Amino acid sequence: MTPSLFSDEVSGWLTYYEKCKNHKPSKEGLHITWSIMELVLCGKNWNFLLQNDDYNRLIDIKFTFKVNNFVCDKNVPLLIILVHTAPSHIVKRNLIRRTWGKTEQDIKIVFLLGTHSNVEIKDKLEQENLKHKDIVQGSFLDSYRNLTYKHVMGLKYVVYHCAQAKYVLKVDDDTCVNTPLLRKFLVRDLSPYGANNLLMGNVVRKAMAYRGFRSKWKVSFNEYRPRYYPIYCLGWYTLYSRDILFGLYKEAQQLQYFWLEDVFGTGFSAAKLNFSSHTDISALTLSKNEFKLLKYCPINRCRPFLFGWSDMDENEILDLWRYIMINPVPHSVKNETIES
Repeated sequence: MTPSLFSDEVSGWLTYYEKCKNHKPSKEGLHITWSIMELVLCGKNWNFLLQNDDYNRLIDIKFTFKVNNFVCDKNVPLLIILVHTAPSHIVKRNLIRRTWGKTEQDIKIVFLLGTHSNVEIKDKLEQENLKHKDIVQGSFLDSYRNLTYKHVMGLKYVVYHCAQAKYVLKVDDDTCVNTPLLRKFLVRDLSPYGANNLLMGNVVRKAMAYRGFRSKWKVSFNEYRPRYYPIYCLGWYTLYSRDILFGLYKEAQQLQYFWLEDVFGTGFSAAKLNFSSHTDISALTLSKNEFKLLKYCPINRCRPFLFGWSDMDENEILDLWRYIMINPVPHSVKNETIES
C-alpha cells in the first residue's frame, strides 16, 4: 500500500496542532509537550485511547523515566531519531553526535538506554547527559533480553513528549544514517507535512522461528508456538509515521512480553493492529561490499542510499560519513540527478 500523504486540511494532524497551540497540558506534574493525548483533547477523534496508568507502565512492568530530556519542546521537527544504545557505548554516542546525529532545528535525536549497576558508568552517563541533554533512560536493566522494553520506551517517549514530529526513526548505534538524503526523502519523496500508514524498513516475510540450541535467536515453543513470525522489519532501523507509531505503541502495551524486539515491535504489535502494509526499503540500505566499491563508481551513477549496514564499527561509520559529506546530495532517492 502506498502511504497516503497528509495535507493541511482539517483532517491533518498539523491543523490540529495549529488549532491547539494555546491548549495547556492536561496532566499536571508531567512535562508532556504536545502529546497525542493533547491532540485528542483538542478535538481529534481517535478510536483508541490509552489506559489511565499507561505513562507509568511499560508492557508488563512498572516504569519511570530515570533520565529524560525534552528535545522537541514546542518545536515541530521533521524527524525525531530514537537511537538504541547501551550505557557503556559512550564512544559510539559521541561519534554519532559528531557525524550523522548532529542536532539540527528540524531533526532531533535522543539516545535510549536502560539502567546499569556499574558506578563508574553511572557517573560517566550523568556527566554525558549534563553536557548533551539527549539521554533517555528507563527504569529497566539494560540487557539483550530487555531490548523490547527499550523499543517500546522509545515509542512511549514520542507519544508523550514528541508527538508533533512528522516522522520517527528508530535506529541502532552501530550503523550510519545518510541524514542529508533522508531529509530530502521525507520532504520530497514522501511529504513535508508527514505521512499516513507508514512503516518502513528491511521487511521480513515468512521468517521461521529459530528452534536450534546454538542460535542466538532461539525461541522455545513456550515462548512462541507458531512456525512463522508475522511480517516485521529487521531491527537496526525502522521509519514510522506518527499514526502507525501510536497504534503500535497502544497494542504493544497490551501484549505479552517477547524478547525479540523487532518481531515484537513491528510484527506482533502490527498484527494486533491489523496492519500488514510494511514498506520494504532494503534497496536503500548500503551493504559493506557495496561501500568498498563506491570509490570506483561515477558519482552520478551510484545508487542512492539512506542507511548503512548493521554492526558497523566506529571507523566504518566515520568513513561512510566522510563519503556522504564530500559528495553532492541527490535530489531524490528516485532520481539520479545530483545537486551542485
